[in-house]
Amino acid sequence: VYHFLMFPLFVINSLFCGTLVMIRYYWKKGFLLSRFKFKQKSTTVKIKLTYTESYHRQPSKMSNHRWEWCTQIPKTKVPINRPKLTLVSEHPLKGMSAMPSLPGKGLTKVIDRVTKTTTSVQDPLMSALDGVDPLSALAAQTDWDEYDTKKKVKEMRQKSDPWNDQKQVILSKYTTSKKLSMATGIIASLERSSAAISKESKEAIKEQPTTIRHRLEQLDEEFEHVGPKEVAFYSQQEFIDNVKELCNELTQAWHQDFRVKALKIAIQCSKLLVDTTVVQFYPSKFVLTTDVLDEFGHLVYERLWSKSDTGKPHELIVSESAKETCRNWFYKIASIRELIPRLYVEAAVLKSYNFLDDCEFSSALRRLVTMVRGIGDPLVAVFTRCYLVRIAMSVDNPDKQLVKENFSDFLKTYGQILSNGVLVELNKNKVDIPNYLQSYIPAVEWMLVNLIKGSNDRAKDEIVEACCCLPNKGLLLNCILKSFDEDYVSRKSLYFIKQIDSCSNEHFPVHMLLSLLGKNLKGRSIANPKEVLEQGLIIISQITEPSDYLSCIIAWNSFIISQSNVAGLNALLEDVIAHVSIGDKKTFYGPLQDIILSIVTNISNIDILFTMDKFLPLLDMFGNDEMRAQTARKILDVLGANHEQYSTTDPVTINSLIFLAKILHDSVNVLTVEDERRQIGNLISHIIRK
Repeated sequence: VYHFLMFPLFVINSLFCGTLVMIRYYWKKGFLLSRFKFKQKSTTVKIKLTYTESYHRQPSKMSNHRWEWCTQIPKTKVPINRPKLTLVSEHPLKGMSAMPSLPGKGLTKVIDRVTKTTTSVQDPLMSALDGVDPLSALAAQTDWDEYDTKKKVKEMRQKSDPWNDQKQVILSKYTTSKKLSMATGIIASLERSSAAISKESKEAIKEQPTTIRHRLEQLDEEFEHVGPKEVAFYSQQEFIDNVKELCNELTQAWHQDFRVKALKIAIQCSKLLVDTTVVQFYPSKFVLTTDVLDEFGHLVYERLWSKSDTGKPHELIVSESAKETCRNWFYKIASIRELIPRLYVEAAVLKSYNFLDDCEFSSALRRLVTMVRGIGDPLVAVFTRCYLVRIAMSVDNPDKQLVKENFSDFLKTYGQILSNGVLVELNKNKVDIPNYLQSYIPAVEWMLVNLIKGSNDRAKDEIVEACCCLPNKGLLLNCILKSFDEDYVSRKSLYFIKQIDSCSNEHFPVHMLLSLLGKNLKGRSIANPKEVLEQGLIIISQITEPSDYLSCIIAWNSFIISQSNVAGLNALLEDVIAHVSIGDKKTFYGPLQDIILSIVTNISNIDILFTMDKFLPLLDMFGNDEMRAQTARKILDVLGANHEQYSTTDPVTINSLIFLAKILHDSVNVLTVEDERRQIGNLISHIIRK
């Protein structure tokens, strides 16, 4: 009986203990079921089960277990209908329209934050101020005025600088179809550094000193890997685009306070001037590269100017901070290992020496002039001297003695232009000597232009005598005839004729010298014109190439017509026909037409024109009927315009005019438009009435 009664109690106790073990297990796992609900008529009763444990010092041993059962009837909750929340970007108290943005640097960040949002309700306080804070607007307007003033000053300086006109001529004349070499490592390094800068821009604001130091060390590592082996070849347009990209990267790096990166870009650009493989493009490469260096020098100067104090007008008070920054820049430049990059970069920032001492600029420029003597390539050396002349003439009171010393050093080393080493390189690169010599013209011409500025005839005579006593003087004569004024050249025209005659056996093209001399003689009255004309025509007639010969005749045509008689003009036309008959006549249609129109325009009497028996045969040189009709029409237009009151009864003149009218009449066909037919008919009728 005892066992029968105790067995149910044992089973109940076992189930209860098992339930407690399971509850403890799930509580440890985080799945404690703490509330049980069941329905009891209309009231919901919640049975809350509370389990409490207390631990001794050893977590494995537990004691004082206590279980409590309690009944809780919850309070009735009234449901609350709340409106659905929505995110808005507008403030109800701001004005209807957005605040107008002010152009300027002072309020760039402030106005950007304000103008990003538009409002729906007009603020009465903001409407009274038209939506702009007056103090902020004044600051922005001051910054804008300062920026506008700097922009206008820069534009005026560029317009007044004669080098800008020279640049356009160089870029249009000195072109190439060959591939140009350029280091690819610098471009790749710039792309990597630009990506890193844009990625870490937010972190740089918080940790500026550490981040800048880290980035500068990173840039040093990147630029150290740029070696001569990382070279790619680009077309002319690709090369120009890459140089412009370097200039943009330099400006962007400077405005982001990465000064060392800007210096690195300037150094890499100056290294491009070491390569003279493509000789005919070197002047254009010089122009593109020096534009980048000029931008770098301008940025350095503006930074030093901003660190100084401008007390009175035209008076600059240099602070110690500006002097220290200026010395720091020149110390960095002095650490450049290679000669040409160090020389070019220092010359670009040479104007900043004025922040240290007024006399420092001249002494530093004289030192750079003597450093050019160490450049072995004569082409690189002459363009380096050209850049130093540009820097020397950029100040208010240039030292003309330095410019003279620079040109004297060039004349002393002039013999190296056609040295044996240069000839070997020209033969290796398959460059002919005349094209090689023409690459020197922009640099030598620019040095002469600045050397003779404000000089008298005596100083010019000294320069001419110093140049004409050298061998291979054709290059120097060409630059003298282009840079000296026309009055001086016309007065010494006979002297220049003799010097050109002595250059006939040299490498420089003689027809270029004769063409320049003929252009200087146009419309000028000289002391001995007959002798000059005779000597000039003798040299011109010795030119065998038809195109070169015709270029000289076109340049001298005005002077020849004014100083020659009918027999002389007839002999000239006969010589022209003899030279043109040698080559392909189609290539000479343009120059022949220019010669004919020049004679017709400058001759005073039509009867004299048609008495020359070589004039109409020269017109017959046009084998193309269309070109012959076009030339005949231009002749009749000139005669009708220049001789409106003229009438003739000379049978030779009448026969010649009818012949020209017949050529023009025969050019009319079925495809000729009605308006052109009317113009041709009016022109022929006008000639017949004369």
